[in-house]
Amino acid sequence: MIKYSMILESKMLLTRYFIFVLLPFICKGGYADTLSYIGYHNTINKAELYICRYEFDSAQVVYETVFVNYPNHFHKDLRNACLCYIKTSKLDKAELLAEELVLHGYELNDFEKDTVFTPLIRSQHWKTFINSYTRLRNKYTETLDPNFRNKIYEMFLKDQSVALSKKICFQDSIFYYQAVELEKVFSHYGFPGCMINKDTLNTKMHILIRHYFGLVNRAKSNPEMLKESCYRSMDFNRINLKQIIDNGLYKGLILPQTYVGMISHWDNSNPYGDLCVKVDFNQEKTTLFLNLPPEKIIDVNKNRVAIGLPKITFTNPDVLNTTWYSEYPFAEIKKMLLACEACTTETKYINLIVNEEIKASDHFKANPRLKGFILPELSGINCKFLDGIKKYFKNAKSVE
Repeated sequence: MIKYSMILESKMLLTRYFIFVLLPFICKGGYADTLSYIGYHNTINKAELYICRYEFDSAQVVYETVFVNYPNHFHKDLRNACLCYIKTSKLDKAELLAEELVLHGYELNDFEKDTVFTPLIRSQHWKTFINSYTRLRNKYTETLDPNFRNKIYEMFLKDQSVALSKKICFQDSIFYYQAVELEKVFSHYGFPGCMINKDTLNTKMHILIRHYFGLVNRAKSNPEMLKESCYRSMDFNRINLKQIIDNGLYKGLILPQTYVGMISHWDNSNPYGDLCVKVDFNQEKTTLFLNLPPEKIIDVNKNRVAIGLPKITFTNPDVLNTTWYSEYPFAEIKKMLLACEACTTETKYINLIVNEEIKASDHFKANPRLKGFILPELSGINCKFLDGIKKYFKNAKSVE
């Protein structure tokens, strides 16, 4: 097997390429203290697969069921359900969900500037929405605690100012003590419900939490760093942030993908697995898999299911259906590679593949039947295996 260290910078995705020569509020939210939301996420996964198959009626049934059984609803799910109703001309139900979207941070402009909502806006039901909008918007803004939000903004600004520093030890000290402060903020105000909403605060909190756990995970994989003077006073056991965030996940206040992105930063032993894609040019088939020894895959999949992420196996091809990999441009790439007389190195061939993949990704996102839906992008994919591709590198004389 020949290994290529290619970096594809597309939407902040870093992808390693390999080739097979032969043969992975306060935004207040309603707390459901005794109800685990893992079932919510596992059910939503099914609705999103229906959407990718354009089975909007089936997706509606799933959303209706899950919204009745769980009081907290994520804005992406409300939006997707609303668009399913628009697609099937059930505009009365779409209007009701549009109202709930306002209670989750949407403003009038979010509807009016987005053409996916045009059928609803042109319908008789839009007047009902307009009549309710101001009341709903006021109800939402009343839930926003300015003191909490100001604290998060201040911490974020400090985080970003030190992130520019080249002194890693200094950065880590700030990340650590900000985590201590963040735990106090959460203990005082409660874990925020804004992550279920459309809220600019979400990214800022995500970054604060991610930077702290990046520090924790680096220390875990390299204990020697803790011997340096700036780390000696750090006691990760005294910070209870992990349990607070775990509770947020189980109470339906954090998406599983967001949770993993925050706590697994720089975690070489990621308990949720590194995702890889096998692109088989012989069978023209893409497969998502975990880049792990077989004996570890079972445990990792248990961890994934336990937080509401789909299981990853070679027999579960549907997982890629929410991504552009489901429409991988095999024919176009083969034709392009065979026609390239100037490709005298394998790297030049790989560059052609990358460019064609970017086009395919953009085309998938522009699919008019899926326009406006918020679907999983599987941003955790960090490696790719190209199987059966080398025979198309007919003019390659070397790797570089």
